[in-house]
Amino acid sequence: MVVMRNVGTEKNLEFGDQRDRYVITTKIDRFDEYGNRSGILRWAYNKEKGMFLVKKGNGLVEYYSHSDSFESWTTVDLRELSRAPYHDQTTSLHCKIGWNFFNKLQQQAKVNFKDMKLAKSILLEHEGVLDPATNKPFKTVMWPVTKQTKTVPLLKELPENSLKDMKFWMYDSVTGQAVIVCENTEYRIVDAKDLMRFRENDIKLLEKTPIRSDPQYEVCAKSFTASIAQIMLFKLWPGQRTRRSTSKE
Repeated sequence: MVVMRNVGTEKNLEFGDQRDRYVITTKIDRFDEYGNRSGILRWAYNKEKGMFLVKKGNGLVEYYSHSDSFESWTTVDLRELSRAPYHDQTTSLHCKIGWNFFNKLQQQAKVNFKDMKLAKSILLEHEGVLDPATNKPFKTVMWPVTKQTKTVPLLKELPENSLKDMKFWMYDSVTGQAVIVCENTEYRIVDAKDLMRFRENDIKLLEKTPIRSDPQYEVCAKSFTASIAQIMLFKLWPGQRTRRSTSKE
């Protein structure tokens, strides 16, 4: 993962302006060879990033820059997406990109997506490996790689000490989010990388505050605390103007 920032002067970015901090995913994993079939917790359209995001069952977040990118999915995958909880992450009444695609998906699901040119799964036959149930060559289904984007803008930077009245933070297993609860507001973080929107004092506060979670979801919760540790190690909070690289996602 590489975190990039433009080297211009500080500016007060308004909602919808071009982001000046973004993440480039450079790590190659098995999901660059075939699709992620771990299930879907939720999906959304984020106006600030200008992208669709899909939170997978294994905690990874996939980003898609356009609704057409979902045609790289199979019929099975899109049907699962059409049934998954959808959340439109924008307060603008004029931005209907997410809802338009959501409604299209619901309509297409009724006709088995016949109007969309979708990808197909691949059936591989393993010569020399017999299936004991049929005594024929063993077969596995391979799911195609999806057209997700690898360059993702970070959310708008928050003022220093935004968490000065923080009560606690926790992992919400239903939505797959980290929830930071403050006196008068709360912050919901879908992608652990978006913790980089908080500034130095707030990152240090999160580092020393244990995240709450049910025991069975401790591994998922640790993806957020691991991100905090990485931000601390490489000083990835807002204000850094150099190129920062990390060895892990």
